[in-house]
Amino acid sequence: MRSAIKIAVIVIVVCALALGGFYVLSEYNVSAFAKEELERAEKAGLLKKVETTHELAQGRVKIDSVIADATDFTVFYSLKSWKGIGPNLVLVDSTGREFKKIGLIMGRQKGLVRFEAVGPDAEGIAVRIISPEGQNYDTPIAMDFSEPYQKAKYIKEGESKDLGNAVLTIDRLVLGTTKTFLEVSVTGKGEQTANGNYFLQMDRGLKDNQAFSPTIFIDGNQLESLGQSLVTAGGNRMKGYFSFVPVEGDVTEIKVTINNIPIAQEVDLGTDLFASDTVTINKKIPNGEGYFYLKKLFNTPTDNQTHIYYDSEGNTFGENIIASQFSNEDNALYEGKHEKIEATRSGEYLIVFKNLPRESGKYKFYVALPHQPITFNFKN
Repeated sequence: MRSAIKIAVIVIVVCALALGGFYVLSEYNVSAFAKEELERAEKAGLLKKVETTHELAQGRVKIDSVIADATDFTVFYSLKSWKGIGPNLVLVDSTGREFKKIGLIMGRQKGLVRFEAVGPDAEGIAVRIISPEGQNYDTPIAMDFSEPYQKAKYIKEGESKDLGNAVLTIDRLVLGTTKTFLEVSVTGKGEQTANGNYFLQMDRGLKDNQAFSPTIFIDGNQLESLGQSLVTAGGNRMKGYFSFVPVEGDVTEIKVTINNIPIAQEVDLGTDLFASDTVTINKKIPNGEGYFYLKKLFNTPTDNQTHIYYDSEGNTFGENIIASQFSNEDNALYEGKHEKIEATRSGEYLIVFKNLPRESGKYKFYVALPHQPITFNFKN
């Protein structure tokens, strides 16, 4: 049985794209995935070849094809004799509404732009090229936009769980034709950091260290991840956009598990960071039924680095601190780089901060600890 519910914003990002938020990450072989996506879309009848060319002062732009899935709307284009950065493409309907741009890949000759999904009742959809001179070049797209939703195996929106200091929401889960898509958000409750942020930027120095770290199981089988993107909005809200391989065959049960939520937690180190080259900390941060034990701080005398060594002890939700940050009295931010090191008496993990101004006075130290895994169960 297919789920039929109202259409909401859908996002999938296939490359690094600044969305006006705190940070964005993306990773996977985009070219290979786009090829597979084109093949799936063509087989399912969701691919439309357009091949409309526009001559601009900067060069020639050809809208090659588009894909309309229940996950997103993708425009493929090519360039010839192009000068400058890639073209500014927008997606509009007959009312003048612009669809949110949610991802792009720019190359010298080829590119693609992803927009939020187009709803079944959409009319007058056009790909618009806006030239630097302000002139518009429209390419009308005539498609049956109800078809992607008829072909989707499952669409679910807006299920939340209260975590006490934050609310976690599955904004959208779509088992589409070309991909499986998951949009997650978390809204913090309570105080933000001194810099107005509720979440910390995660460092990828540790294996599998990414915000949310979602897994999806379909009838007991885990889906392969294709990519992810993260963005914060307004300091106390963070969103993650994740793509997975499409689902073949019938679907009965869906399990989505969210693991890492980088909520900032202030920790008083109780010591002068620069009292000497080596400073003893001996600070325990509770987590789960165990704690993270910050043992020692070392200020390198030659390359202006500050190292913090720690261990996890007892039954914590994870082995390592997932993000960390110092901020000084001027609200300058210093993000930590996280490493697993050979076990020593100082600890098995290391956080490295570079170029902390040693004359700037007092610092505030924030960490994000691994969270208890949160699981959402759905039935089709």
